[in-house]
Amino acid sequence: MSVKNAVINKYPFLAKSIDAYAGSLGKDQDTIQDNFISDKLRVLVATKAFGMGIDKPNIRFTIHFSMPQSIEAFYQEAGRAGRDKQPAYCYLIHSSAKVADGISIDKDLMLSFFKNSFPGPEKEKMVIWELLNRLTLLRGSLWKNHRLNIPGVPAPVIINYWRGSNQAAGRLYVNDDVGKTCGYIDLETSNLFPATNPGNQSTLLVPALNVLNIVKNYLYIFFPTELDFHSGSTIKMDGIENILAGAKLGATQIVVVPFVNSIPRNIVNFLGNNGYAISESDVRKANWYCFSPDQFIDNIFSKITNQNSSFTKNIIDRLTKFFYQIREEQETFRAVYRLSVIGVIDDYEVDYNSETVSLIVTKHEEQYYINKVIDYIKRYDTPEFVKSVEQDILSQQGDTVIQKCCAFLTSFVYDKIGKKRLENINVMERAIESDNFEEYVNVYFDSKFTPKFREHLLEDQYDWIWSFLDNEVTGHDSISHIRGACDRLLVEKPDVSSLRFLRAFANFCSHDKKDALLDLHEGWKYHQKKFSCSERDYALFISVFYKKLIAYSKDVGRYLEPEFLNYHLTWLRTYNNFILEVRE
Repeated sequence: MSVKNAVINKYPFLAKSIDAYAGSLGKDQDTIQDNFISDKLRVLVATKAFGMGIDKPNIRFTIHFSMPQSIEAFYQEAGRAGRDKQPAYCYLIHSSAKVADGISIDKDLMLSFFKNSFPGPEKEKMVIWELLNRLTLLRGSLWKNHRLNIPGVPAPVIINYWRGSNQAAGRLYVNDDVGKTCGYIDLETSNLFPATNPGNQSTLLVPALNVLNIVKNYLYIFFPTELDFHSGSTIKMDGIENILAGAKLGATQIVVVPFVNSIPRNIVNFLGNNGYAISESDVRKANWYCFSPDQFIDNIFSKITNQNSSFTKNIIDRLTKFFYQIREEQETFRAVYRLSVIGVIDDYEVDYNSETVSLIVTKHEEQYYINKVIDYIKRYDTPEFVKSVEQDILSQQGDTVIQKCCAFLTSFVYDKIGKKRLENINVMERAIESDNFEEYVNVYFDSKFTPKFREHLLEDQYDWIWSFLDNEVTGHDSISHIRGACDRLLVEKPDVSSLRFLRAFANFCSHDKKDALLDLHEGWKYHQKKFSCSERDYALFISVFYKKLIAYSKDVGRYLEPEFLNYHLTWLRTYNNFILEVRE
């Protein structure tokens, strides 16, 4: 909406010809869409999802307000213009202003979305372990729009927990499913308080006092632990594996998991015990779009209302552990999806009223979970890689096969899928910052070297690149095509060392030293991990690489001189340490 308003402020004559389209706006989006298609609207400010299935031939302009997540995304979204084969113009507004670490504002925004989807293997594993082992919950979260059918009560009841600021235990309100109330149970005294306001009294749950009494007795018989608010506001309950531990093979259980856990409340209590005051809502805000424990701790400290001194090491260590344990709604959904992939969860139902996810889980043979992971990996990797998956799973850390499957899957997602997403972002910004954006995009899709490079996509050797560079590098055009093919294929498979080296070559030749060195080091890291190469192997590789560079242009050879210097300094340090050890 802010973009739409900014356009109107700048161009008032468009006020009746512009609108905004996004599912979160809560307006009649179908009408807006129809008005745009029928030319009643000339300008539409929309999210990227708009237009996926819409055939409007006469769009003359598309303007990206910020950087798309990939070249493919830009190409697809820009392609909504000019479908009538008439001239159309596609613009991309990009801010080159830098934030921390020299990253542009646009890329920083894309990286924040990326990190929100990929918060890190350690954090993901901690959330999954909680769901498997021991749920750490707010007792009150179990009683949010909790629907029950209770014998002796004439209609279904909806239980809701409420606690005032000065109340130790709080209340349980007993409502019907049309929004009227029967009254509440005082959890401090167990006294019953029927509703007295005629406008809010339930006509389904009558007589009120009798219904409250039946509900109270039922709850204390079947949910004594969940209602023991005198023991504290938090509760620990068995996770999926503990629930299935005593079950027979094929037995099915339902596990209800609230969207969030109690860790923010635990943080409030922990800091309170150490003399620091902070609210639970401020703890949750400190975690919003926060991607590291250091950032989280800084955010927490900034919200402390009685800052007397900096945190001690003990407090910092504890808050770091808490950071990885926080489970908010998005973390819960992500963990549920991962466990569904493994076959731990057969199905699930999300209830936004009670803010819970009901998980249907069945106890299976251990091999079942391994096979589910293998089936998933087949969608993303080669048959050769799949052959080793079972052995790799069993070598993971974990007390059970399910835990080992989770550890393997999480690592795979980050190594294979997360790296692809990140590479897409990097390539997109390099295209934007290039001297010729149009050429960069065209070569990305149509490089003459892509078919040849694809032949080596599944190889880990790099020897073939030397003859290729000797025969194919003839000028700027070939350098452009090398970079375009490498960009395209590294988005598919980021850990191919030979393509990293070729792109480094192309970037050195284009005087892009920073990206070239990054690819050079990343490529060698992948190669070294595969073949256990030595520092001497790297020096020999760099020597050949240097010769190929100066054969193209002596001027670009200077970019590799620090690599030789670093190698010799490392060798000298190693040699000196060896001599000192011998003398001792």
